[in-house]
Parts: sequence; C-alpha cells; structure tokens
Amino acid sequence: MSFQRLATASAIAAALLVGTTGCSFVSPVATQRAYQPADGININLGDIKVRNLRVFQIRNEHQGVIVGSFVNTGTADSGATLVWQDANGVERRVRIAVPAGQKVDVGYNGGDAIEETINPLEPGQRAHITVSNDEGQWQEGLVPTLELEMPKA
Repeated sequence: MSFQRLATASAIAAALLVGTTGCSFVSPVATQRAYQPADGININLGDIKVRNLRVFQIRNEHQGVIVGSFVNTGTADSGATLVWQDANGVERRVRIAVPAGQKVDVGYNGGDAIEETINPLEPGQRAHITVSNDEGQWQEGLVPTLELEMPKA
C-alpha cells in the first residue's frame, strides 16, 4: 500500500470519526440538565420549600384537592400560607405549619389533602395559588390541574 493511499484512508477515517461523534463535543450533555421530575411546581421562599404542588380535580364535581410537600430547612418552626380564589371568586386561605428541619406532606403519606373549590378548575388549566412564608416572602404559582377519578362505591 502506498503512502498516499494510507494517508487518504486515514483522512477519511478521521473525518468519519469526527463527523459521527462531533455533536457531543459542542452540545451539552442532556443527562446533566437540571429538571423537575414531577407534575407539580416547586417554589422556594427562604427556609420554606414547596415541592410538587398540584391540584387534582375530582371528576364530575366542582371540588379540587391541593397536594404537595412543604419543607422547612431552617432551625425555627415556620409555615406556608396558600391563597387562591374559589369558584365564586371568594379568597380562600390555608396555613401549613412546618416544624424546623421537617417535611409536611399534604394529600399523601398520611397527610390530609386540602379539599376546596378552586377557580379555574378544569384538567389541563393552571390554578393561580399564591404561596407565602412567615417572613412575608411570597410568590404566585401557576399550579397544574390534573384529573382525579374517584373510585365508585
């Protein structure tokens, strides 16, 4: 084999190698992207962290169930207050007490769900729920509404 043929074959092999693997050199690695593996939203307010907050609409009823986890990363007892409008436009408010360094589940793991009417309440829509902590920080969340089919008795 001549030197010219060897050089040509090497150049073609190198071009093929770079052409087929070059994307990984310039593209970010997808497995290292931060994402939220949940249906609900997360909200951070100082020491209070709200995780996977979502609303389930009970099929064929005008009732919703608010579900999520509330975490207190601080050293003092605190809490989160949820505020929203019900189906009649009346402001509703619920406070979730969260002991220092603890997590409180609402709607699962033995925690009671918040069963209320929420406006709007159709699966696929987002409910406007404002979350605040005891220090006065607040954030409005567009909370996803999912459908919950209750078992028939």
